Formats: sequence, C-alpha cells, structure tokens
Amino acid sequence: MLPKDKLLVVAGALSGEKIPQLWRMNPDGSARLRLTHEKLPCRQPRWSGDATSILYALDTGKTSTTTGESVLTWMRCAPDGSKRTPASAPETGSPILKLEIESNRDLVTGFRAPGGPLRKLILSPAAEKFWDETGISGGALNLIALPGTTAFVLATQLAGGNREGKWHTALKVEVATGRAEPWGEYGYSGFCVSPDSRQFVTCFNRMVDRKEEHAVCIGSMDAPSNLKRILTSPELIFADWCGGKRVF
Repeated sequence: MLPKDKLLVVAGALSGEKIPQLWRMNPDGSARLRLTHEKLPCRQPRWSGDATSILYALDTGKTSTTTGESVLTWMRCAPDGSKRTPASAPETGSPILKLEIESNRDLVTGFRAPGGPLRKLILSPAAEKFWDETGISGGALNLIALPGTTAFVLATQLAGGNREGKWHTALKVEVATGRAEPWGEYGYSGFCVSPDSRQFVTCFNRMVDRKEEHAVCIGSMDAPSNLKRILTSPELIFADWCGGKRVF
C-alpha cells in the first residue's frame, strides 16, 4: 500500500532529458523515481482514487482544427511505471459545474450559483488594486472550491500573458456575498489539495533572466502566498498529489 499522504506524481524534464517524463516523489522533491521513457512529452498526470494507477497524457504535437487545443493520447500505468495501457481521457470541469459567470469584456463582474441570485463581485480595496492588473484570457479562468468553506478561488492570468517575474494570481470570493479578497499566487497547471486539506501542490511558469522557467510549488491553504518551490523544469511541468483532492 502506498503512503497516500506522501507521494506526488510529476510530469517534467527533471534530470536533463529533453522530453518530459513521469516521476514519483515525496512532496519535498526527494526520493525521485522515474516511471516512464516515452518518446512523446508526458502531460497532466493524475493518481487514481485508490492509488493503484496513474493516468497521463502524451502530447502528439498536433493541434485540433475544431478546438485549437493540443491533441493528446491518454495512457495509464502502475505506480512503478509498469503495465502501460491506452486509456480514455478523464472528465474535466470545475467543481462548481453550474456556476454562471457574468463578465464585461475580459473582466468577471458577477456570478450565479445553482438556484441562487446573481451576485455582483464586490472587490475589497486590496482586491481593487489587484484587479486593475489582471484579466481573463484564453481559458485562464478557473473556479476552485475551497475545502471546508463556502468560498471559491477565481484564478486569473496577468493581463496580456506573462510579465517579467510575475506569476499567476487569484482572488478568494465568498459565494454568499460576492465579496472578493486577494488569496495568493496560483499556478496554471492544476491545483491539488493534500489529503489532510492543509497544503496544496500547483505549477507555475514565469520569466527569469529572460528565460521561461517552470516550477512545482507546495503551499499552505492558510497562507497560500507562502509558496515553497521544490522543482524546476525547462519544459511545461505538471503535478498531482496521491490521495489528495483535485479541485479542477
């Protein structure tokens, strides 16, 4: 039986390889075990609920003519990388599936929960300053349910894409009132809460010395801005926490 509270699966180029592979490790980045030797880049790994397998995608390098998104081939393997078999694509979507969003151009202005009234987004003074620098673009909006609360996180990209040294950012929004406060930094590639709901793992990209850097970070749900970077990769990087709560 695997220790569900201690293992991450990461897809990235971690040891100088040119093609991102799957790795299993502890949340501090130690005890790394390479799981795959694929010829195509590995993307979007996720543990099964019973921790008996890992689902991941292979990036074919092609783009869909209908959606404009990357064409992926999905695979499944055992926790040690063995027993590779083709798999179906996972279901995707927000944990607040029926939440309706009202927007003005690129900015979210309100939302409606199932059966509830339209709530206008009420920005605190700190959030007002924060919001002036952000916008929604190209699928950058993510609605993340916060465990044990009646709030969600509205995650956005900095307007115009990545700026020098800037990461993605987020607001915490109370569902009952619409009040929004700054919440913390937030990665582009997944957000998985640890089994005890105290920490989360997420992935970022930013510009460092005019080069794009990709990193896996661990954060605390109580202090989400205090992130600890555990891994970096020259290529896109993805992570998932075994036994955790994947929130989108």
